[in-house]
Amino acid sequence: MTTIFDLDYTLLDTVRFKEALADLLGMDVVKFNKSYRENFEEKGINYTLEAHLDALGRDDKKDIIEKFNKMNIGKYFYEKAKEVLLNERINCDKLVLLTFGDEIWQEEKVKRLGEVVELFDEIVYENDKKENSHFLKNLPTDSDIKIINDKFKETKEMFDEIVKSRSGNASGIEVIIVKSKYSEDTQELRNEIKKRCWRYCENIAELSPENKEVEQERKFAIR
Repeated sequence: MTTIFDLDYTLLDTVRFKEALADLLGMDVVKFNKSYRENFEEKGINYTLEAHLDALGRDDKKDIIEKFNKMNIGKYFYEKAKEVLLNERINCDKLVLLTFGDEIWQEEKVKRLGEVVELFDEIVYENDKKENSHFLKNLPTDSDIKIINDKFKETKEMFDEIVKSRSGNASGIEVIIVKSKYSEDTQELRNEIKKRCWRYCENIAELSPENKEVEQERKFAIR
């Protein structure tokens, strides 16, 4: 099995990471988020720290980037995220981190995740949208796939792309949606996830081995 993890809001608590960036820039979180939204999200531009500093007209760019280079971004992983990765590492044939956005910025973030990076067999950076992913289009057709991501729409696009590459065969593809700040969360959506036989988790910790053991004990007790 190949297990594919998304990074932002799935493994990485990107809200806390952005708070750290705001602190690095000497801005309060409200102003940072406003600047982020106006300079990147509303313009459909991928974020980079350097581009943000340019947009702000900062003359201390070199000093800020040097401080960023010393950051340990791995400490902003969600609780139990590392344990989940370790468990998947043991139980899958290939562990992949698939991250989208500005390739240089995503690589800069991943480089600062610490030792957890060594758990992945492959790290894929793609500037394009998930539905146009070269990586997804070229996954082996004879291997089971597990996708763990926080956004339903994106995950559906990933799923559809893999199914298309398999001539419409959806068997052997497992999907887990992990709720995040940006996850769509409506009863209609939950019904759609249930209809597709996908799993929906309130947080990544639900996938930890410890929680799986508790769940198994609970199911056994019910019987």
